[in-house]
Parts: sequence; C-alpha cells; structure tokens
Amino acid sequence: PLRRPLLIKGEPGTGKTLLAEAIAEALETPLLRWHVKSTTRAQDGLYVYDTVQRLYDSRF
Repeated sequence: PLRRPLLIKGEPGTGKTLLAEAIAEALETPLLRWHVKSTTRAQDGLYVYDTVQRLYDSRF
C-alpha cells in the first residue's frame, strides 16, 4: 500500500479523479482530496492534509 500522498495532475476530463478512486478502492483505503487553485500554497496543503489525517486518526 501507499505510505505517502499521491499527487495526480493533468488537464480537466482526463480521468484523474476516476484513477484516484480506483487506486483507493484497490488499496481499501479512504480517498483524501485536496482541490488546488492558482492561489494555493504548499503550506496550505500541509495544513489541510494534516487536519484531515488527524481527524481520520481520531476515529480509530
């Protein structure tokens, strides 16, 4: 299984979301999404991702 986040990028409509969903299903792991905009900073991702992970960890 993946032990690190996987970043998928590409043009709209090329199947990125479908690929991510298929990988998550195959690995039987939850899919964590982070929608990136032109104003998004890497630090924002660390904050968002860590918050989601802490919430996920608190459930178990």
